[in-house]
Amino acid sequence: MNTITKTESQPLLTVVEGQVKTTSLDVAEKFGKAHDKVLRAVRNLDCSEQFADANFGLGSYQDANNQPRPMYDITRDGFCFLVMGFTGKESARWKEAYITAFNQMETELKKMHRPKLDEAERRRLRDQKAKLVTLVATAKTVFERDQFMADLVEVSMILGQPLPDVRKIGLAITKTTTKGAANHD
Repeated sequence: MNTITKTESQPLLTVVEGQVKTTSLDVAEKFGKAHDKVLRAVRNLDCSEQFADANFGLGSYQDANNQPRPMYDITRDGFCFLVMGFTGKESARWKEAYITAFNQMETELKKMHRPKLDEAERRRLRDQKAKLVTLVATAKTVFERDQFMADLVEVSMILGQPLPDVRKIGLAITKTTTKGAANHD
């Protein structure tokens, strides 16, 4: 388990089974809320059971009297859902700090799990990426575009490269679809 060092100005994140998480204790501390109120907020979220199960893991910690107390391990999505309703300047500052910390930790995890590629494989993947960009831009259907985009995301992640501007690529399919619809009237 990896941990980002906790300071007063930094959220506490851990990696649990390959997923970056924080805790209800840290959220309560950073947002200046009583922990029991954060626990209640998690329990009362208006989300599906599947979402709750995937993003809020019930656990425990030892309090100052060495008694077990409940807490939640919370994923990035769970965190965003939970704090969406927290308002005020200080809450906004902590929301940004958590999002930044989640992004940094997830980037580090991706780097650690990126496969080592020899130059020939790297060149092959760069060529494949270029072809996929063209396929996305010239896709005839949204389904086809989405399939090519999924492949493009995967190849980009393996290469450790950013995606091309997807908004520009997506314009071609939108224009093609619009023209096709106009011709069928």
